[in-house]
This record gives sequence, C-alpha cells and structure tokens, in this order.
Amino acid sequence: MKRLTCEMCGSTDLIKDGGVFVCQSCGTKYSVEEAKKMMIEGTVEVAGTVKVDNTDKIENYLHMAKSALDSTNNKEAEEYCNRIIEMDVDNYKAWLYKGEAAGWQSTLANLRLDETVNCFEKAIENAPIEEVNTVARQSYHTLNHLILAVKKLKLDNVSKFPDKKGWQEYLQLNISMILKPISIIQALNKRIHAYNEGKPEQEQMKVAELQDTTALQAEENEFRASIKIWNEAYDEYSKDDDGHPSDYALERMMAKGAVAYQMMDGIALRKGRYPVEQLQLSKRACKEAITMHTTYRGLQSYKMEFSSVEKYYKSSKSLTSQSQQWHTDKIRELEEKSAALDKEIEQKQAEEAKKYWDAHPEEKAKLEQEKNTLIEECTPLRQHIAQLSQEVTQKKEEIEALKNQKKSLGLFKGKEKAALQAQIDALEETLAQMEQKKEEEANQINAQLAPKEKRIQKINETLASPEK
Repeated sequence: MKRLTCEMCGSTDLIKDGGVFVCQSCGTKYSVEEAKKMMIEGTVEVAGTVKVDNTDKIENYLHMAKSALDSTNNKEAEEYCNRIIEMDVDNYKAWLYKGEAAGWQSTLANLRLDETVNCFEKAIENAPIEEVNTVARQSYHTLNHLILAVKKLKLDNVSKFPDKKGWQEYLQLNISMILKPISIIQALNKRIHAYNEGKPEQEQMKVAELQDTTALQAEENEFRASIKIWNEAYDEYSKDDDGHPSDYALERMMAKGAVAYQMMDGIALRKGRYPVEQLQLSKRACKEAITMHTTYRGLQSYKMEFSSVEKYYKSSKSLTSQSQQWHTDKIRELEEKSAALDKEIEQKQAEEAKKYWDAHPEEKAKLEQEKNTLIEECTPLRQHIAQLSQEVTQKKEEIEALKNQKKSLGLFKGKEKAALQAQIDALEETLAQMEQKKEEEANQINAQLAPKEKRIQKINETLASPEK
C-alpha cells in the first residue's frame, strides 16, 4: 500500500476528522473513497468524466493568500493565487490578490505593474456583476498606490543622485504610468456595457466613478524631494573653500540645482483644474521656485589669486547674461502664476463651500446663530474697553491743555502757575488710577473675550472652508 499523500501540497500529514481525511498542511479534504483510491498501488483507470470539487481547497488558499498579503508576504500570496488559478482560472478574487501581490514585488529593475493591470482586468472580467464596481474600485485604488510607491522609489533615487539623466528617467516613468489606471476604467466600462446591452434603462447598472486619491501625495513627494536636492546642493556649494566656490563646485551646484528647480516648476506651473489642496501646494511651490531661480541666477565661482602681500579671490565663472535673463523671465512667470493661484484658490474655496452648505443648510444656520450670539456677547465687552480708553484719552487731553495754559503764562505769573501745576498734579494722579483701572478691567474682559473670539474665528474659517 502507498502512503497517504496530499495531492495538492505533497504532505503526508493527513488526519481523519468527521468522516473525511484533512491535510494538516493545506487543509484539503478527502472522502474515505478518495483516500482509498490514493492508497492503491499502481495506476487506477477511471471511465467517464470525473469532476473534482475543489471549493474547500480554493477557499482555504484564498484565505491564506489574503493573510499573506496582509502580512506583506507578497511572494507567498502570489504562489497561493497561482494554485487557485490552476484549479479555477475564472476565480476573480485570485486574480485580484495576484495583481496586488505581483505589483508590490516591483523593483526599479523589474516593474511588474503590467502584470498587475492584466490581473485586475481579469478580476473585473470574471467578478459577479453585482461585485464588479467594488472590484474595479479596489483595483483602481491599489494600482494608484502601487504607482505612487514606484514613483517614490525612483524619486528617492533621483534625490540621492540628482542629475539630468535620472531626472529624465523619472519623467519617462511618470509618462509610462499614465495609461495604466485608464486600463482599469476601460475594463469596467466594457463589462458594464456588455451587461447593460439590450436591457431597459431602469434595469441597467451604472458605472462606478473611480477616483485617484494619490495625486496630492505624489506631488508632495516631489515637493519635498526638490527641497532636499536644493538644500543639500546649495549647502555643499556655499561652504566650498570658505564661501568661495570653485568652478567644479559651481558646475555641481548648477547640475543639481537645475533638477531641483525643474521639479518645483512642474508643480508650480502645471495647468488644469485641481482640488484646492493641490492649488495650495502649487502656491507654495511658486514661492520656493522663485527663491531657487533668484539664487541660481546669481551663482558664481572664484579663483584664488596671490599678491605680494596676501592671497585674494577673484570672480571666475557665472551664468551668461542670456541665462540670467531666462531665470528673470521665469521668476516673473512664477509671480504671475502665484497671483492667479490666489484668485483661483479663493474662487474654488467659495464654490466648494457653497456646494457644501447648500447640502447642509441646518448645520450652516446653527453655526451662524452661534456666531451671532457670540458677537452679541462680545459687543458690550469691547464697548466697555473702548469707553475706558476714551476716558483715559480725555483725561490726558485735559492735562495737556493745562500744561499749555501754564506755558503761556508770563514770568511774573508764579502764583497762577503754581495753581495750575497743582491741578495738573491732581489730574495726573487721577490719570494713573484710571490707567490702572483700565488695565485691570481690560485684562479681565480680554480673558472673557479670548475664547469667544477664537470660536468666532473658527466658525468663520468653517463657513469659508467647511470640514468635509
């Protein structure tokens, strides 16, 4: 008799449990009859068609694949998915998990995102129609995060070794990634269109809207990389030879600095309609790019010369007048873009706020009522402080008038001057008491006003830009 061996994983650790034999390694179950056939020596001839029910095996492998994915054991997850696909080539979950597992094994030398796209397309093609939108959303979300990770990987490489070649490779990588998410959208549209064909409108399924949530993060990564490249390059340049950079230091600064400002220009000067957060990042990028171009325009190197008395430094190389003019024009372009962004951000925030408050009128009314109540509470407090200030001012004016009157008296008006000085002294004493009272009461009132005014400011900010 042969030893009982699992056909799926080759394990010999099978235990009888509840009338069936269960493989302790992979969970595959065998009936008593199947186990007997497995124990017979030699070849067993089976007439007719034999259908093997692999449902339990597949479910077990799916569970192990998902667990492996969650633990970032991507190679293991892919292997489990391959086993499932060998048994059931139309299993959409296996294709979905396989696509993610393959993608996360990508390196710059071996990008596997084309495999990912192919797997996701098969997942959408084979998913139950009621699940197809969900599968497409998950595929689109995962693919965009994979693209973000791959771009970050290349960006880190450019940051470490900033040169023209690396920057061009990064740009080419970005271009190559554009069409991949579109493939998911096309696969979803194709599946839904095929399902809807010939059906009345009320029975047709709508295509889910797929949204990329990684665009802002990708640009923030580029923003930080640009700052890092520039700061490190300029620090090296400015410290060379005690602040007198050599020709070589200038060349290195120009090469690395060009990568930095081109990266920043791309964020600052992009065209199109974008969410407020990306517009605000572009605004920040304009400011940084202007600083970079301004500094770059004035870069120069030095040569050491010697006189009969001492050594000194003489200017060696700098940008040509044509190059300097190019940077001047770029600065002007960035300043104009920054001003345009201010208007666009304000308009976009107003549009988004109106859209939100139109959908939440009760929330808006509640905030406005709270704001009005706070204003009513603050008004008499502010008025009291203003009244105290006015009284102090009037007292000062009264004292000043007496001082002027005293100055106008002649040399022989000593008695009148003494009388006026007495009044002045009395009033100044009163003024000191009034100022002390004003300060004490103002401190108490401001302590009451502070939280109210802070809340009013927060309400105004929320009304202008509601928190989603």
